[in-house]
Amino acid sequence: MPLGVVLGIISGLANLVPYMSIVAGLLPALLLCLLSDAPSFGGILGIILLYVGGQLLEGLYLSPRIMGRETGLYPVVVMVAILISGTLFGLLGIILAVPATAVLQVILRRWHHAWRATWPLEE
Repeated sequence: MPLGVVLGIISGLANLVPYMSIVAGLLPALLLCLLSDAPSFGGILGIILLYVGGQLLEGLYLSPRIMGRETGLYPVVVMVAILISGTLFGLLGIILAVPATAVLQVILRRWHHAWRATWPLEE
């Protein structure tokens, strides 16, 4: 692939904006593959699979684990929070899902601690 390293760097930097790496990396990579001396179906399919696989790995595994580790939330909770708030509130919901869920977790833990202090369990 001509300019593969350059396209990878551009695509990685563009990933700071969610899913922008597809526009900034995938489309130029496909165009360069099609305009090369010997375009092949295998090359085009490989490029598509690489980008789709990378997006799936990042979106379904890496981001939830990193956000969960930093906020103390489980990765599944992060994914569910993003899905629910994205469905209900759109782009703003996606952006605010993890911080709002972390705040809700703190509120619920403090409430539970206060409730347990009020109603101690008899052993």
